[in-house]
Amino acid sequence: MSKGKVLIVMSAADVWERTDGSKYPTGYWAEELAAPHEKFVEADYTVDFASPGGVLQPLDEHSADPEVAGRSAVATWRTPRTR
Repeated sequence: MSKGKVLIVMSAADVWERTDGSKYPTGYWAEELAAPHEKFVEADYTVDFASPGGVLQPLDEHSADPEVAGRSAVATWRTPRTR
């Protein structure tokens, strides 16, 4: 039985504008979402997600790149967890 509910609210942004006016694709950083989600689930909370307008937040592709995020970080969130 769940101890309660946790709502994770994510940004709806998929692009941000740099100071030079160029556009840069963005999204959620995998480890920043996976780590707290894992802790809440381990603590027996039900986790829901929301964003402004119900927009599906894309993954920031850099967070899935071991050369950018680090091999251990990517391996951690990609490894299935069992209880």
